[in-house]
Amino acid sequence: MNMNATVISNRYDFVYLFDVTNGNPNGDPDAANLPRMDPETNQGLVSDVCLKRKVRNYV
Repeated sequence: MNMNATVISNRYDFVYLFDVTNGNPNGDPDAANLPRMDPETNQGLVSDVCLKRKVRNYV
């Protein structure tokens, strides 16, 4: 079996920005669905799995 292997010559990075006001973009099921928060900056955190789901739902 002859399979031609191609090397990826270009790499693309994407930036996905969104802003949430008075909402819960990524609730923590282990903490009664409270928002995931960074204890040092008190900013909300969104996991990579949540971002993937949002992109899949949009597409």
